[in-house]
Amino acid sequence: MSDELLQQYSTTLEHLATSPFNRELHVQRIQLAKELGLADEVENGRIDWADHFPLSEGEFSNSVSTRHRRQAYSSGTLTAEWNEWIDNKKSLLPSATPVEDVEPYMNVIELYRRANRDYLCELRISLLVSLPL
Repeated sequence: MSDELLQQYSTTLEHLATSPFNRELHVQRIQLAKELGLADEVENGRIDWADHFPLSEGEFSNSVSTRHRRQAYSSGTLTAEWNEWIDNKKSLLPSATPVEDVEPYMNVIELYRRANRDYLCELRISLLVSLPL
């Protein structure tokens, strides 16, 4: 591990403690944790991010029109953030069957549930915002 990366990670965590609603800091935290090979911190960063922001926003920044958001949401696809998180969880599932511990599988199902709830919530908000007054 690079001392410089560790310092950046530590600084990012400090900034997040004072600015938890800064989306870019969450992205930076997860990216640095990946670079440092800190799988638990990547997971914690994703959980923190999802607690503060809808991940279904994905790459749709405020500069994207509501019409384009609606079209993207209507395609029914999860964002890259959710897909990466789910794929990561699935890659950690035991490969041998039958399994005695079903908890890891339940965790993946819970993540799908959260992603769908997040997606539906964002879709409702998008539609409400686009309604004429």
